[in-house]
This record gives sequence, structure tokens and C-alpha cells, in this order.
Amino acid sequence: MNEEYLKKLQALKQQYIHSLPGILQQIQQGTDALASDDMSVADMDEYYRIVHSLIGSGATYGFSEVSDFSRSLENSIKDLADAPSDSREKIIRDIQAWCVLIGRAINTATGSDEE
Repeated sequence: MNEEYLKKLQALKQQYIHSLPGILQQIQQGTDALASDDMSVADMDEYYRIVHSLIGSGATYGFSEVSDFSRSLENSIKDLADAPSDSREKIIRDIQAWCVLIGRAINTATGSDEE
């Protein structure tokens, strides 16, 4: 690979890293809305789309934990859609736990100490 191409790839990776805190905030807001049962169908679609996009982008830019934890969060969201009402609370706790792990992985990727 030539040097110019590598510079462009590095710039894309840096742009992605800088976008991660905002993405995390969106996921946390969605998780809070989900837990409070205050999420519309449109909001749920957007929440799912954001989580799903982290699966591919995390892997693309070399952040496997972001990708892996996002996949687990996505699976929990799918479980919630099909769950009986008596299982909902446990699945939401799982979703909240995955959100915390994604936050830690993002903080590692961005070099942030915040949680």
C-alpha cells in the first residue's frame, strides 16, 4: 500500500474514533428509553440501527470488543422483541450490562477514562 492510501485509512479511523462517544451517548439514551418503556417504534428502529452499525464498523476499524459487545446487545434486543412480559426485566438488565461493556470498550478505543 502506498503512503497516501495509508494516511487516508488512518484519517478514517480517527474520524470513527472521534464519533464513538456520541454513538455511545445515543445507545445509552436508547437503553434508558427502553428501560423506562418510553420508546416508540421509530426510536426502536433507530436504536437497533445504531447498535447494528457498531458491529461492522468496530470490526472494520480493529475494535473487536466494540463489535462483539454490540453483537451481544443486538441479540438481546432481538430477544426482547420476542420475550414474554415476565422475561422483559431480565433482558433489559442484560441490555444495560451490554451497554456498560460497550462503553468500556469505546473508552478504551478512544483513550478515555470516563465510564
